[in-house]
Amino acid sequence: MSDNTPRLALPELAADDAQNHLVHNEALIQLDAFVDLYLLGQFVNAPPSSPADGDAYLVGGSPTGAWSGYAYKIAYCIDGAWRFYTPFNGLRAYEATTGAFIVYAGGTWTDWNSLISSNEVSVASAATCDLGAAGSLFVQITGTTAITSFGAAANKLRFVRFAGALTLTHNAASLILLGGASRTTAAGDVGIYASDGSGNWRERGYSLAANNPSDVLTATNTKTLTNKTLGATTLPGSGSIDSSGNVGIGVAAGGGPKLAVNGAIQGGSVSATNGTILLQAKYDGNPAQTVFTGYATGAVGLGQYMYQNGSSTWLSSYAYGSIGRSALIVGSTGLFFWVAPEQNVAVGSALTTQPTIKFQVDANGTLLPGTDNSQNVGSASLRWGTVYAGTGTINTSGAATKTNVRALSDAEIAVAKTLAGNVRIFQFCDAVAAKGADAARLHAGMIYEDVMAAFAAQGLDPERYGIVCRDAAMKTVTKTRSVQVEGADVEETYEVSEPDLDAAGAPKWVLGLRYSELAQFVTAGLAARLAALEAKKP
Repeated sequence: MSDNTPRLALPELAADDAQNHLVHNEALIQLDAFVDLYLLGQFVNAPPSSPADGDAYLVGGSPTGAWSGYAYKIAYCIDGAWRFYTPFNGLRAYEATTGAFIVYAGGTWTDWNSLISSNEVSVASAATCDLGAAGSLFVQITGTTAITSFGAAANKLRFVRFAGALTLTHNAASLILLGGASRTTAAGDVGIYASDGSGNWRERGYSLAANNPSDVLTATNTKTLTNKTLGATTLPGSGSIDSSGNVGIGVAAGGGPKLAVNGAIQGGSVSATNGTILLQAKYDGNPAQTVFTGYATGAVGLGQYMYQNGSSTWLSSYAYGSIGRSALIVGSTGLFFWVAPEQNVAVGSALTTQPTIKFQVDANGTLLPGTDNSQNVGSASLRWGTVYAGTGTINTSGAATKTNVRALSDAEIAVAKTLAGNVRIFQFCDAVAAKGADAARLHAGMIYEDVMAAFAAQGLDPERYGIVCRDAAMKTVTKTRSVQVEGADVEETYEVSEPDLDAAGAPKWVLGLRYSELAQFVTAGLAARLAALEAKKP
């Protein structure tokens, strides 16, 4: 085991050494010499005549006097005498006479300033053009040979100027170019390239010599505007912007639409006489595949329709005429809200060209389901509170709607008689919890379990009858998911409904009775009792 540290060669304390303070002091002296090394001169051969403690020099190749035999060492003065230390890789120093920061590596002292202010060097283009071996921060690449690699030098930075046209071949692992595609250079183009620890090069920036930095470029480096004035401007192809502000992309401007795009988008006009606004666009020029269209006339009006490549997926909004006669459809991937031109209001789903209505309010204010006899009001886990109504509910009861009509069996009559005596007075648990036992109201009714037992006692399956209801209890759970917002991953919360389970993992149930049917059933039992009593009269 060594008695010194591996890099600074600091002496280590030995066990049971009575002179530990000497070893400790020696280590402090060496740290004082090396940490933030401040050189009063570099490659100096003659030692100064009157040095002060703490003075340090980089000895030259032909030292004299007290420095003889210590070429290229660090000379450090302490207690009026010189000590000499060997530089090591990574040692950095500030040289006072020149103001240079220098670093030692591989037997050579290098001026950091010279790395930054180095002259541009030329490198001939080749399939493998080794930028790391160029020896300068600034490199000019000459020639026209296509480049597929910048070599494998690690952790290098190079500013490159291209002398002419050649192909830079994009490689997603070793030569990663902006835009993810190969490019053709031009004389005077400039690129910034840096390599990682594995020698893979990445393009950090690229500028065209012919480019005015204020011009807008496309992904293919083509100017989209020839100048900055939008007036009688010629665009690529047959596109133009005329002096009235009409824009045509791929087609001539003017002659109707304010904005016209050949193929993908068409239309757009504004009338100053009656406030009419028309914005229209079509997918691939096919009227059956409208992507966006808007129309407004009179006081208020707006329209939008969106189809996905002519398929059934759509998002639409529409308004016409004055506020008093308006229509609006707004859709997404879930439910949509719809105010129809006939002043009906609807909420639906399944966004197709023929949307499925879930519920609606007609022009008279009547709340209607989307389809007949297929939707509920509330659920077992999301119940309505008190229902106030001027009249009772009406249930369909015509003979044409029913089948297998029969009288109650003897067993069913027996159940009905039992249930007639099972009316109880009770309080609801949630009301007691909220108001207290003294304030919570008393209710009259039956208990689900009593009804079930009465049927079972007669050998009947109670769940075959519409009197009893057993529904799975549901609960709302808040979850999180990762979504993309402006290109970044963002955590958002959302709610889902899922079955409510007890501590053992078994599903919880919401137990209920249909009192309208229960009352009819019990009435039959009471009628049977009454008939029996009347039969016994003398």
